[in-house]
Amino acid sequence: MRKAFSKLHLIVGALVLGLCLGSVPSYSFAQEEKKEEKGDEKKAARFDPATAKKLTAAYDALIKEEYDKARGILDTVNPAKLGPNEIAQLEQLYVNCDIPQQKFDSARVHMKKAIDSGGLTEVAAANLKYQLATTFLAQERWKEAIVALNDFFATTPKPNSQAYYTLAIAYYKSGDTGKALEPAQKAIDIAEKPQAAWLELLLALRLEREEYKQTVPILRRLIALNPQRKAYWIQLSSTQLQLGDYAAAIVPIQLANKLGLLTEEREYRQLVDSLMRADIPFRAAKVLSESLDQKKMTGDAKIYELLGNAWISARDNDKAIVALKKAAEASGTGDIFLRIAEVYLDREDWPNVESNARRAIDKGNVKRAGQAQLILGYSLMSQKKYKEALDWLQRAAQKTDTKKDAENLIDNIRQLQQQQNASAE
Repeated sequence: MRKAFSKLHLIVGALVLGLCLGSVPSYSFAQEEKKEEKGDEKKAARFDPATAKKLTAAYDALIKEEYDKARGILDTVNPAKLGPNEIAQLEQLYVNCDIPQQKFDSARVHMKKAIDSGGLTEVAAANLKYQLATTFLAQERWKEAIVALNDFFATTPKPNSQAYYTLAIAYYKSGDTGKALEPAQKAIDIAEKPQAAWLELLLALRLEREEYKQTVPILRRLIALNPQRKAYWIQLSSTQLQLGDYAAAIVPIQLANKLGLLTEEREYRQLVDSLMRADIPFRAAKVLSESLDQKKMTGDAKIYELLGNAWISARDNDKAIVALKKAAEASGTGDIFLRIAEVYLDREDWPNVESNARRAIDKGNVKRAGQAQLILGYSLMSQKKYKEALDWLQRAAQKTDTKKDAENLIDNIRQLQQQQNASAE
């Protein structure tokens, strides 16, 4: 099951970090920040005119993405002349220079200085701690990110869903999937509208633990978010099969087919297998026949054998024989010719039983060699070819699985021969 899931190529760990661009998201406390600002005016930074002018120029450079220029202006400010609030503001401007250029080590230095300055509100400090943790994630330094995130959680009263997802990703990427599960689930539980990547992470964790029942609601939510994503439908069907709910397994894979999402041979094969498991062989045979006609599947020995078996289960032996003959010709063994002989045996069509049993034996590598000999002997006996029938039945009597049946038929032939001899006399 997990192997099947690994082929889905689901995007787990797609943090909103914009790693290719080097950007790092901030943690949003919009409502809390407004409340703090109203009751904490004493923490507002007040710069002297000369310093304010420099910071304004640095800010203007940042807006224009002239990061080196902004950093150069900030370097001319003397921190010794600033109070805690002003230092916090200065260090955050440095951070805004470093992050876009992926200078994460430098950014963390300035973040720590801003936090340690004592000039930030509680919310602003938490915001910066979260940003600091995500810089480790941007560098794939998972264990350091976990330490930083746990520090953030320890000082934040109400972390939001994004924060829990970020912690789950850090654990997941570090290889500690056990610890990743709780924050991954928490992120989903408290989010108004969980993102697909969050649900995919939780899905991967549940599948790894083989908690298939819990994956069903996750997959349904993913389908609701993106019904055109084929992998979700197929995975839901596979999960229902794993749970043994064959009737439920049919629904998602059939819907995916109706939506035109199925494109690969293995996907049509899964649909057919689901229908066969749910004991709907006629529908399975129709789907398989249509897929072959439309070149969606390659007609090899296994596929034609599957089609033949589906028609047999649907009680259409004529169509079954046509499919099985194609399978038998393409097969490297005589097993499918034996299967055809068995179909003819049910119809008591002795000449065709004989010819196909012979072809099975002649082609060789028959797994049930004794059965092939037994059926051939029985077909010859039914055509009153007793001498040759005895020859094949005696061979079948040498096989453990057909010994008893062969010996019974041999006894029947002996009795028939005795009756014939008695009548002749």
